[in-house]
Amino acid sequence: MRNAIKYLLFVGAIFVMGNSTAAHAFVVNIDNFQVLRTPRGGGAITNFMNDTFDTPGPLNEAGLFAASGNQGFYDLTNGVAQSEALGTEHRTLNTSLAPKQASSVNPGTFIRQTAARLNTNIDPLPVSCRTPTTGTSCGGLKSIREIKVVGIFDFVVPPFNPLGASFYEIRLFDRIDSNNPGDDELALQVFRSNNSGNTLVRFRDADRTAGTSVTLGVDALFGPELAHEQIMLMIQNSLNDLSVFTASYAFGDGGVFGNPIPLAGAGTIFNGEDWTRAAFRALETETVPEPGTISMLLFGLAGLGLMRRRKRAAA
Repeated sequence: MRNAIKYLLFVGAIFVMGNSTAAHAFVVNIDNFQVLRTPRGGGAITNFMNDTFDTPGPLNEAGLFAASGNQGFYDLTNGVAQSEALGTEHRTLNTSLAPKQASSVNPGTFIRQTAARLNTNIDPLPVSCRTPTTGTSCGGLKSIREIKVVGIFDFVVPPFNPLGASFYEIRLFDRIDSNNPGDDELALQVFRSNNSGNTLVRFRDADRTAGTSVTLGVDALFGPELAHEQIMLMIQNSLNDLSVFTASYAFGDGGVFGNPIPLAGAGTIFNGEDWTRAAFRALETETVPEPGTISMLLFGLAGLGLMRRRKRAAA
């Protein structure tokens, strides 16, 4: 009986921790964010944007943002800071600077996220874009283009979070703003499991409208893999099927990266729209029990205490 009470008290303490302010906050640096695509009119895939974070905004190499008013900047969310000290340019993602917010997808789950989304063109794709053109609505990351997104992070193991998850990622999704949150999302994450505690590289496909999230591919990292300096995350489609995206990753040390390691599985992003946007973020989640669950826990503790007192009185 004593052990049972101790167990319930431990579980109760875990529930209380679910309301803590930043118990599992972490910091990660992204050193390079690169988006490649086939140019207007076709041709080989090339840099659309290659940001080494040595300027205040996205580094627009090809000048392709200038054609539309909603391009050429990041939409920043909470605690994204830039550092240019001593040639170590990066953006720092710090989840402790983010407020706790209720998840719009999973009831009872709270999130802290710090993120940057590249606000590329979202104009509807006209028929004319199927042929060589310079029209502004052909810009951005559209369904007619080969696309590749690359994020290079300083490799860190996210903190273990028994109440949820901690991860950093690159992703493609169709969010416009809080009034138009989008539905489709593909993400490649460095993820810390709250079940096993293992560090994973996970490729995920989410449908916000349906409230579903499917793991397409996953690799667990162990031993020497956890000691690398950097990790490169990559999501891309191919000319063979522009609607299907795959993911891979590579480890780096001293600025030199090994061969990409492909993950199993493939996902789609163009479902109901012909554009997507690229982003990177760090995020932690915490699932807080419903009030009824907490009440049942308290009643259970009270009942066990009463039973113990009666046994002592009878003895």
